[in-house]
Amino acid sequence: MQNRESFTLRGLCAAFFQAVLALAICCAPALANDVSEKEPHIQSARIGIQNTLKVGSWATAVIVVDKVTEGSKSQIAVQAPDPDGYNALFLSPILKASDSGKSVTVDFQTGRLEGEIAVLLLRSGEEVERKTLRYGQRVEYGPQVLRQSTHYIATCGKLAGFKDNWQTESSDGDQGQSKYDVVIQELESLNRLPDQHFALTSLNAIVLGRKFDLTPTQSTALREWTRRGGHLLIAVGDNARQYADSPLAGWIPIEVTGQTWPIRVYSGLESYASSNVRITYPGAAQVAEMKANDATTLATGIGNRPILARTNFGQGLITVLAMDIHQGPLTSWRALDLFLQKVLLGESLTQSDDEPSTQGQLAHSGVTDLATQLHASQQYFPDIQSFSLWTVLGFLVLYMIVIGPLDFLLMHRMFRKPKLTWITFPLSVIIAAWLAVYSAQNHKGSNLVVNQTNLIDVDVAHNRIDGKSWATIYSPRTERYEIALEPKIEMQTDQVSNRICWTAPAEDSFGGTYRPDGLDFGGSTYQFGHQLTMAKNVPIPAWSTRSLVSDWSFLPASNPGDEARPLVENRLSATGNGLLTGTLLHHLPGELSDWLIAYRHRVYRPRIPEGAESRTTDIPAGVIWSPDSEDVYPDDLRSFLTGEFSREEFNRKHNRTDYTVEQRKYNLMERNRNRIFQMLTFHEVVGGKDYTSLESHALGHLDLTQMLQLDCAVLFARLDSIRSQVSINQAAIKPSQESTFVRIVLPVSLKQSSAQASASDNERH
Repeated sequence: MQNRESFTLRGLCAAFFQAVLALAICCAPALANDVSEKEPHIQSARIGIQNTLKVGSWATAVIVVDKVTEGSKSQIAVQAPDPDGYNALFLSPILKASDSGKSVTVDFQTGRLEGEIAVLLLRSGEEVERKTLRYGQRVEYGPQVLRQSTHYIATCGKLAGFKDNWQTESSDGDQGQSKYDVVIQELESLNRLPDQHFALTSLNAIVLGRKFDLTPTQSTALREWTRRGGHLLIAVGDNARQYADSPLAGWIPIEVTGQTWPIRVYSGLESYASSNVRITYPGAAQVAEMKANDATTLATGIGNRPILARTNFGQGLITVLAMDIHQGPLTSWRALDLFLQKVLLGESLTQSDDEPSTQGQLAHSGVTDLATQLHASQQYFPDIQSFSLWTVLGFLVLYMIVIGPLDFLLMHRMFRKPKLTWITFPLSVIIAAWLAVYSAQNHKGSNLVVNQTNLIDVDVAHNRIDGKSWATIYSPRTERYEIALEPKIEMQTDQVSNRICWTAPAEDSFGGTYRPDGLDFGGSTYQFGHQLTMAKNVPIPAWSTRSLVSDWSFLPASNPGDEARPLVENRLSATGNGLLTGTLLHHLPGELSDWLIAYRHRVYRPRIPEGAESRTTDIPAGVIWSPDSEDVYPDDLRSFLTGEFSREEFNRKHNRTDYTVEQRKYNLMERNRNRIFQMLTFHEVVGGKDYTSLESHALGHLDLTQMLQLDCAVLFARLDSIRSQVSINQAAIKPSQESTFVRIVLPVSLKQSSAQASASDNERH
């Protein structure tokens, strides 16, 4: 009886537990869904400009997070590979309840042409959700990633003239392998245009026409992007009134009055396009009335009215077309694509691909871009010497001889005690290891070393300074560092902005951004804060380097209610024959040394008399400088940059002396940063790749050649009082090598010479 009762009790208990377990299994999904519905989660993620970005350039991820509660300490992070294979984490600010259901933007960069971008949802620093996007150079892989050499153009909607033949083919039939690899991004609407200027840095040009209803935030982003080196093309036409009422009209220097006038003759545009294809259109087209007083007129209509004008805006370009490219007569013009290519690229893609000789230089050095050359110069540390390959091989051969034949001869033949090998062998290994470490420390050092280069661009029109600082850090040991690059300015400022990220050459070699996916170091991660002013937990292996770049800008301080004192007082002018005259006065903190001023085809530089051992040629602050001074020597700009010289050779056959003009070959292994930045600034002046054998894509926005074509002078000099301070683990590090260069774009007013003035007077009379 007792056994039967105990059996019944056990059965009831088992049935009870089975029922509870079944209930738990049935209710678990519902409970889980109830919990997940109360937790923040990623609703959607959008990468780049309509799913397109450029490797090594800033891009924006737009993420929508739902169910954000106050105090949840939730945060969005974008994880992307850097060129060395590590995962860089870019963080957003801590999310608030008001961010729920709204777009959260995170700026980031990717360092590989193919790989994975992960969007993470963090809570108190711990990952709770992940969305992974596979990207590549083809659209079907997900987000499309472009090379630095790709000319990336964004247009608002479908525009005539942007045809498939912009993607020219090379001789072997591959797409996009010509001199210009062009990608046209047709924005679905102006809402797709980012509202942060750093999100536009991958674009080379933006074309706006017909619609100008930008938000004030988008207009500000477009303004800053253009000022920092972008090219903005505005096509107005009969939408002049809508354009005049838009935020763009408030800052674009070329004034559009809002009025229109009819045009029937289009010879100005046909001549600019260098095309014999005529524009045929029945009736008259409406052209916007614009004033291009301080701009360069590229094409005119009846009565020399400007219909195509261009001006510089900081370091960038603004081109205004007074006609609408969405409708006739331009939409029916068969040479419209050639016209747009010349406006946006500087030349036509259909021109001859025959290139002049590059003086027999072959780029076997692995350097194909000027940015790579700059990166290589940053990697050079004179005090840190590495053993050559032959030295290392010699030590290995000597080591094998010691532990092999030499040990055998001594222990077996000479001392006849082979058991001593149990002592001599490990002793030889220990001594060899100690010698290797000791010699490496002596040659490669035991201290952190930093190389730094700063480039300062002074925006005269907006009284602003923009800077870029490259820092390469050499680590003697494997360690993680906290690295900051902060502007150090010896003057009072009102506003300072700064952001930091990794930098690498656009090559397919080790550490380059064109390397294929798959080579990494175990997914090791470091992070950038949401303000991008510091990099934390940056891994640097022993005897290796890490390169970072900082973009910063600031405004000089001003008293309340007063305007800040201008950084540069520019009164330069030029006569019709191109001679520079007038005065220049700067208020920068320090002296401008090793200066040159380029204007059109001339260069003005210090004149040092023969026999003078030393002479001050600097341009100090607060002192008026004039190109008319006897201390200034004018020369041909291209000859100066290429080092042209005349060679005498006696011709015995004709009994005469022949003179030949030759150029100094450009050194592909150049380490002189002054020379490198001169080439970056005037690359097209010297003929571009035809002279240097190098492209200039990654830092192509630094080329100021077009400024010389817009009646602007460019001052290039050294200035040591404005730079960035490198801090590692919150300790300031003094660079072992540092160079600071300053560039100033100076508008030049044109005035008539006396002969031209008298001729004009005669015409009027």
